[in-house]
Amino acid sequence: MAREVHEGALVFTEGYSDDTIGNAFFARVMHTDLRPDWRSLLVVTSDFQMARTMLIYNWIFGLRPRPHGRPYQLTYQSAADSCLDREVLEMRRAKEVESVRKLEKGPLLKMADLAEVHEFIYQRHSGYTALGAVSKKP
Repeated sequence: MAREVHEGALVFTEGYSDDTIGNAFFARVMHTDLRPDWRSLLVVTSDFQMARTMLIYNWIFGLRPRPHGRPYQLTYQSAADSCLDREVLEMRRAKEVESVRKLEKGPLLKMADLAEVHEFIYQRHSGYTALGAVSKKP
């Protein structure tokens, strides 16, 4: 993995999240909703996670309200999975397929409002509730 950021690069980090739902949610509420000129975004993830990542980011960035009256335009770029052992990669791919299936059949993607997702994140998601936050290991 390249660990290089060029001077002047438009790279803004988000280090609060524990999962892809958190990545999308916090990127939106911490960065893009605050900047009316940030409507076109590039989302980068590994090949094996791309389907789930696209599902989640399209959902989160499509939620109401849409700030500044303009929808987001998301572009996706995948990074090769070549650093993973073949058996590990196959296990991860299978897990991803199951995760996408659960998301598509479950209640989360039916939420259409950012406030509903905020409530879910902080009241029901084990990674972000008060109890979840204090039980995290350093």
